[in-house]
Amino acid sequence: SDKLFGLISHQSVAHLFESPHRLYCQYLSDCTQETYNADGISDWVAIPHEYASWVMKESIWTQILVIAPAAILLSFFSLLEGMIGVVTVMPRMLFSVFSLLAFRKYQSTWTTGAIAKHA
Repeated sequence: SDKLFGLISHQSVAHLFESPHRLYCQYLSDCTQETYNADGISDWVAIPHEYASWVMKESIWTQILVIAPAAILLSFFSLLEGMIGVVTVMPRMLFSVFSLLAFRKYQSTWTTGAIAKHA
């Protein structure tokens, strides 16, 4: 199946697992000294992937006991990442919108003034 437990795509799970890594690299470190395994995969990805592969081979109860708390924790990081993103992006967006509106207002008065002079 394309969805984990029929609910969420593998890509979404991978994105969720990367959330703590993105936060760490963005705000705590520049992550220029990352280590990679023999396959060229970052240890930030390879180690959780090995762990997740092991969990998926276990009984359904083991999967639930491991995946449920992990999903809650990773969801917290994802939510935190989203909130930080909104806080940092929103002022830039608002500045851009207000700058555009101010320019359009200036442009309309400039155009109106030019028409009035020719009349």
